[in-house]
Amino acid sequence: MSRSRKIFLAIAFLTLYCSAETSAQFYYGLQMSFGKSRVQYNDFYWYFYRYDRFDAYFNQQGKALANYVSDYVNEELPRIESFFDYQLDSRIIFIVYNKLTDFRQSNIGLVTGKDEYNTGGITKVIRNKVFVYFNGDHRKFEHQVSGAIAEVLTNEMLFGNDFRENVANSTLIHLPDWYLKGLNSYASDEWDFETENKVRDGILTGRFGKFNQLTGDDAVMAGHSFWKFIADNYGESVIPNILYLTKINKNANSGFLYVLGFSIKDLAGDWMEYYRNMFSETEGRDKMPGQESLLKRPRKKTVYNNIKVSPHGDYMAYVTNRSGQYKIWLYDQRTGKKRLLVKKGHKLDQIPDYTYPVLAWHPTGQILTFIT
Repeated sequence: MSRSRKIFLAIAFLTLYCSAETSAQFYYGLQMSFGKSRVQYNDFYWYFYRYDRFDAYFNQQGKALANYVSDYVNEELPRIESFFDYQLDSRIIFIVYNKLTDFRQSNIGLVTGKDEYNTGGITKVIRNKVFVYFNGDHRKFEHQVSGAIAEVLTNEMLFGNDFRENVANSTLIHLPDWYLKGLNSYASDEWDFETENKVRDGILTGRFGKFNQLTGDDAVMAGHSFWKFIADNYGESVIPNILYLTKINKNANSGFLYVLGFSIKDLAGDWMEYYRNMFSETEGRDKMPGQESLLKRPRKKTVYNNIKVSPHGDYMAYVTNRSGQYKIWLYDQRTGKKRLLVKKGHKLDQIPDYTYPVLAWHPTGQILTFIT
């Protein structure tokens, strides 16, 4: 009997006698490609706090952070449940990392062989398990926790809690990226100047024109503004009804059509007009900066950050980050020439850490320092 035949029979045997989840994990484990294990530089010893409706796991030096998460979840979970008019059946498990570098060492999710569940990607929620890390900003940290709670709740509302039901519904219900990502963002984060500026840019430049084809951050911002438009014009109370009818009819358009009487296409036109009118009122008061570009032909996939001008204004240092590989540049503002000072890291399919390197000029302007 060939080796592939034996593997096939082993999978069939486990499928008959094991649970669906266990057999699925075994199957994906066989299909997992080599070279995906994370390099772990530290030994983590885990502890946990158990509450009535969630657990908070933390490692060494993470006790204070776990307490912070626990206090926040005790307040935020009832608020999000009230917003969606739905109470969670599943128990949420929070795995709290002290920093991004610790989070990136985790192998959680690699057993499935699916990149969307890889903690090196952008997804930090696997069913009822939530992975969060502290990046030095408590507001962004709270947004991580709130967004994860909203994601767990909406997934359970639409796709069910049982594994078999979850797989069946996720196959039948097709939702555009803006639908859930935007809704989770709207439910977990307030409408602030940063969100408004991103939406303004997407609306006025026409980048949000192809609504259903948006991905990434554009889908989040467009979806956030769309659900805000629904709440402003029809009330937040209609949102749980839209989700319920979306699940019943296995169709996103049906949810809006039965509750509001309009299709997504009609609502998208009204949504675009709503924000155009809103932003046109302040358009004349805003002045655009000069059109001359300081960086010639910047690459779209490269992030430019941490710009530091020397005390005398002669030089400017900045960092570029492309998929985790960062470079430190020195730009001479008198000659217009730039010079590469440092190149570190590798291009990896992981969450990039934009907080490092940190740059600083000496008061004399003769020395540029950086830490990583």
